[in-house]
Amino acid sequence: MRSPVPTYDLYGESRAGRPDFWLHCETIASRSSTHHWEIGLHRHESFQQFLYIRNGSGDAILSGTTVALTPPCVVAVPPGVSHGFRFSRDIDGLVITLVAERLRLTAGLAKRPGDWLSYPRMIPIPAGDDVGYLDQTFSRLFAEFEARRVGRNDLIEALLTASILILARAVQPDAAGGAGDAKLARVEALKELIGLHFREQLAAEAYAKLLNLSPTHLNRVVREVTGMSIHDLIMARVMDERGGHWFSRRRACRRWPTGWALPTPPTLPARSANGPARRRANTGKRSGKDWRRSRPDRTGSRLEQFGDNSCAAVFGSFFRHMRFPTLPKPLA
Repeated sequence: MRSPVPTYDLYGESRAGRPDFWLHCETIASRSSTHHWEIGLHRHESFQQFLYIRNGSGDAILSGTTVALTPPCVVAVPPGVSHGFRFSRDIDGLVITLVAERLRLTAGLAKRPGDWLSYPRMIPIPAGDDVGYLDQTFSRLFAEFEARRVGRNDLIEALLTASILILARAVQPDAAGGAGDAKLARVEALKELIGLHFREQLAAEAYAKLLNLSPTHLNRVVREVTGMSIHDLIMARVMDERGGHWFSRRRACRRWPTGWALPTPPTLPARSANGPARRRANTGKRSGKDWRRSRPDRTGSRLEQFGDNSCAAVFGSFFRHMRFPTLPKPLA
């Protein structure tokens, strides 16, 4: 009877509940050397792994298939896939382990069976400018992870995203001109249209008409590529925009103007036909309540600067029992 494939967060370490990191980076030799340069079959429940191999040799066992490692290359392993490795003693490279749902490009792979990241594979890096750029990018990512400086998470995320997009171009020739390429192009065109027209609150049918596709077909293509519906893409763009505006409004509210003054209070209608304002207008005399309002020790001076028909007069009973510092006069 075959033993089950063990599940780890990091190989050889016991799982202690929820991991306390979203990304981990280390050299391949640092862990494989302690296991005689062999990493047994295992899998990660919620982690995506990338192995960047600069020099050396070895084999990768991906879902039961053995693949020879030909540096420079990158091995991509999605969550839930059993994998193992055998490395030579001169292996030189990095292994990056991240929470798949934390990064936009690796989130929701289970809902995107057509995505190249949904399957384990070894990606040879073709000769050219990309070799040097990827080597520098992965090296900088490892340096940022080790240094633990301010802002490193945002920088690491940007470096990793750039690396994955360049690797996608290396994989793309395998499907050049195929259905996957056409579907990806349609989704990119849809995202551009959403960015241009989302303020007009267009329905999914309107975007499908702009792309000369039926709503059902476009929604199926979007789900296959992104794992989301057209409506989900629209709402994600709207929420991004609203989030930025909300932040701007909060920043604006925190700025206290240097020339602050109370706004002109609104004029409210008289509360009754026999109120103090009506009696004063008819007789020219003040009532006892009016005199109490005008006493300086009863905050009358502050009420008079607003007028009897102001909000302060309406809530006069409250102000008469409270003491407040003298409010600044409105600016001229």
